[in-house]
Amino acid sequence: MAPFVNFINIAVKPLRIVLTTITLYLSRALFFFLKKEKSLTIEELEHVIKESKDKKILTPEETDLIRGYLALLSSKRIGNSMALLKMNRCLSRPPAGSSRLRKTRAK
Repeated sequence: MAPFVNFINIAVKPLRIVLTTITLYLSRALFFFLKKEKSLTIEELEHVIKESKDKKILTPEETDLIRGYLALLSSKRIGNSMALLKMNRCLSRPPAGSSRLRKTRAK
């Protein structure tokens, strides 16, 4: 079986090289003329989610998951400083029932 596969590989190699070269330059030429699309806004995505839910394309769980992700994205865009501020506030509070932390902070 291996000699047969080797023979086919050698026989097809020139055709493979020609086709690969043609498709390489053709794809470069075509993608040169394509324009970059602008990003969708969160409002546009919300509209898509609403329409998909109304037409029963998305389940309610999927809708909630996507909306949660969009909320996370929009909160990231507000600024990392706000997120860091919230995180610092959470870290500065000792966990409930942690008397050891309270004693060290009191000192």
